[in-house]
Amino acid sequence: MPAYQSVDRPVTPATAGVRADRAIPNIGGAPRSPAASARCDGQLGMLRLLVGVLLAAAALLLSGGATAYEVWAADDPVVSVEGRLVDIQVQMPLDHLLQMRATTLTVIIPQNATGTVVVDDVSAFPMVTTIVARGPKWDGVGGLPVTVVVEVTAATNYPIRLAATSLTASAVAEGTANVPLRLPLVLE
Repeated sequence: MPAYQSVDRPVTPATAGVRADRAIPNIGGAPRSPAASARCDGQLGMLRLLVGVLLAAAALLLSGGATAYEVWAADDPVVSVEGRLVDIQVQMPLDHLLQMRATTLTVIIPQNATGTVVVDDVSAFPMVTTIVARGPKWDGVGGLPVTVVVEVTAATNYPIRLAATSLTASAVAEGTANVPLRLPLVLE
């Protein structure tokens, strides 16, 4: 295969047999081979695309329009009711966390059932978790009814969420701070 050389460049022992699309840069306006020109155009296109994406991202961030969701903080104690584990999450927007004064989580189980707090994770905000056996008696057959109640006392009203998950059931409720939020759940 013949060597491609620019018109202005002499062939030297160092460049003899070297294809221009691999080694000879376009310096001083010398013509390029078609392959080198296509590769350069592809790289320039990618550079233009990258610059466009970066400019669009910067414009979104500077305009404040990039906030598509809120960041939520959550505490998630784990309770055991008659040997059935339930992971409970109390969630609130992170930007309202300093307005929160107190959070109380009460798990209401049947009068004749037993329950304990297995893990009391209160790493995101202060919360007291209690289990009370004051629900209707359970006959031991079928699903075990549990009600989770959260009360978030805060300086202002803001959205809160309550989620409970076991191996057989899950439920989510949404509410507002300063209003008790109830979540019924049946454990199988």
